[in-house]
Amino acid sequence: MAQYILGINCSGFHSSACLLGPDGRVRVAIAEERLSRVKQDKSFPRLAIRYCCEVAGIELTDIADVFIGWNPAPYLLQPQQTLADAFQNRGKLAQLTLNELAALQGGVSCINQTLTGSEGTQMRLHYVDHHRAHLANALLQSGFAEADFFVADGFGETTTGLMGTATTAGLQELAANRTPHSLGLFYGAFTEFLGFRPNGDEWKIMALAARGNPQTYYEVLRPLIQVSGLHFELDLRYFEFFLFFTPHYYSPKLVELLGAPLPPALSPPSANLILWPPCSASLRRSCLSF
Repeated sequence: MAQYILGINCSGFHSSACLLGPDGRVRVAIAEERLSRVKQDKSFPRLAIRYCCEVAGIELTDIADVFIGWNPAPYLLQPQQTLADAFQNRGKLAQLTLNELAALQGGVSCINQTLTGSEGTQMRLHYVDHHRAHLANALLQSGFAEADFFVADGFGETTTGLMGTATTAGLQELAANRTPHSLGLFYGAFTEFLGFRPNGDEWKIMALAARGNPQTYYEVLRPLIQVSGLHFELDLRYFEFFLFFTPHYYSPKLVELLGAPLPPALSPPSANLILWPPCSASLRRSCLSF
């Protein structure tokens, strides 16, 4: 029997599902919001999964492997669920056991699970590091067999991006900046500073930036990002996106610095990172993911 692969994005910002056929090619892909009619639907993509199966003419039990673009393994070191909680809802026993055994081991790198149906069908679940999922989205659609890659995101499991080289022999990761030093959330802070919704309206700021002058505030904002080799650090005195109890992504110090709303100036620091010394002298292609 042909085996199908399902990819799921359930990041908490928007949900979607993508079904791959047995030949490794995409058969169906759709966002949950298209079916639920809820803008940027953040729920688990049940409707999207059902739709993908219907269009492909298969049952859910025909799916052999499911890939999820987040890896919960780094979060299992500090179990917070009690046995009393689990026995109020017996389905939580699986999560309780997983958390406790991972903590006893001192941490795990990945989790692989298998769901066995009532008729013996098996569905394997694979949790993928978030920025490797970003990389796959850029690299696998590029048509390049080999390329350098640069992933700049708001946040992943514990990092905010990824840089390295992809060849036929595999991936070589050269740098991964750790949270909270994030180009994505830097951009989000200025998205909010300009009166838009962070982690959602950045595309509007990107469009408006085409009408601005990147040099106007460059000298003022450039020191807020320090680049050293393949790594960078933000001056966190100006940001509060990593503090969940504060109302804004930016701090009062940024308001003192700028005094009034202004366009963000992210492109020059990003360019410095993208134009790092070539990871491999033979590679002249790059894949970018934001």
